Amino acid sequence: MNMILLSSLLLHGTTEGLVHLDGVVAVVDGEAILASDLLPGKAQGLSSEEAFERLIRDRLLSAEARARSLTISDQEVESTLDGIQARNGIPDRAALKSAVSQAGQTWAEYLQSLRRQLLQQRLVGSMMRQSGMVTDREVDAELSLRASHHREERKTRHLLLRVDEKAADWEAEDAKNRLVELVAELKDEALFIAAAKRNSEDGSAGAGGDLGWIRRGQMVPAFESAAFKAPKGKAIGPIRSRFGWHLIWVADTRMRPVNQELRQSVSEQIRRKKAEVALEKLIETAREKALVRRAP
Repeated sequence: MNMILLSSLLLHGTTEGLVHLDGVVAVVDGEAILASDLLPGKAQGLSSEEAFERLIRDRLLSAEARARSLTISDQEVESTLDGIQARNGIPDRAALKSAVSQAGQTWAEYLQSLRRQLLQQRLVGSMMRQSGMVTDREVDAELSLRASHHREERKTRHLLLRVDEKAADWEAEDAKNRLVELVAELKDEALFIAAAKRNSEDGSAGAGGDLGWIRRGQMVPAFESAAFKAPKGKAIGPIRSRFGWHLIWVADTRMRPVNQELRQSVSEQIRRKKAEVALEKLIETAREKALVRRAP
C-alpha cells in the first residue's frame, strides 16, 4: 500500500532546498515543523512549498480549535478508524497499522494527523453554528442560480476496468482498447448489464453496473462530466478516472423537485460557505499574528 493510499486513509515528504529529512524546516509560535511532517502532503503530489503552506494552515487551525477548548476524545478517534477500515476494505487494526508502516509513517504520527483533522472538522462545525441564520431569500436565490444544473439526476450504470494511476502506459492503453472494442457492441441496456456483470471490476458489477440516481458532486470529476453530457440510452466511453477506464450508460434523467429536504440541504451549504469565508479570514488573521520562522 503506497503513500497515495495512505493519504486516502485520512479524512481528506522530504523537502527540496530546505533541510535533511529529520531537520526543522520552520517554527510556528514555538512549535517545530520537521521535514518529515511534510511527507503526507508530498505523497498527494504537492510541491514542497504547497505542503509547507498546508501544514502551516493546519497548525494554525489546530491552535484556534484548542483556543476554543474544542477536543477530540479517544473514542471518537477509534470510531473514525473503524470507519476508515470499513470504507477501504481493511479487515482489522493490525492491517491498517501495517499499511501506515509500509507508507513510512509511524502509528503515533498517523493518529496525531487524524486527530488534528477531526479537530479541524469540529472547528468548522463550530463556526457553521456561529454563522447565523440563513434566510428564505438566500435559499431562493441559490436555488435560482442552480436551476437545472444542480437539480438534474441521472440513472446511471458503468463498467470499470481498473488501472492504477502509476501503471505503465501499455497497461492503460491495453485496458482502454478492450473497452473501445466492447462499447461498439453495447446497443441496448440489457447488453450493457450483461457486459458489466462479465467484465466490470467495480463492486457494482453484480448489479450490472447500477449506480442508481446520481447527482452532481457525487462522482469523481471526469466521470461526472461524461455522465451528465451523455445521451440517454447509449453507451459512451472509455472515460479515464483515477480508478481506471469506464464505460457509462445513462438509462434515464429527471429533475430533483424543490422540496423541503432540498431547501434544507441548500441552507446547510450556504451556512457552510459562510463558515468557510469566516475560516479563511480567521486563518489570514492568525497567520499575520503568528510568529513563523523558516529554517535557513
